[in-house]
Amino acid sequence: MSKFKEYRNLSKDVREKRNAMHAARVKITSYKKECFLGKPEYSDIVACINEFERVYGICMNPNAYEDTEFTRFCPLFDSEPCMDRKCPMFPENLDYIVARERYDVAVARRREFAKNLFKSK
Repeated sequence: MSKFKEYRNLSKDVREKRNAMHAARVKITSYKKECFLGKPEYSDIVACINEFERVYGICMNPNAYEDTEFTRFCPLFDSEPCMDRKCPMFPENLDYIVARERYDVAVARRREFAKNLFKSK
């Protein structure tokens, strides 16, 4: 197999792993319309990743908050793996962690191949 074909196969593998990781991330993400910052810190959290379209707060200035996406994470989200086994998102979170690790391995393999390809002998 030529070096170009091997690199192309590694890139294809990276794309497949990235798509799988994004699909797993969608399963642990909750999409909501609005978030009010005056509420207790984790009252709006229903999933590992909570994305809101609009943010409201206590500030009187209507232009103080942007109309961009706002994201809140579960406090246990990035622990490897999540410690709350009773959480309804626990299996999906494990799937996401596995998909992210597979993606990281595929990227590392492609990076190592490219590094060795241009290494002078």
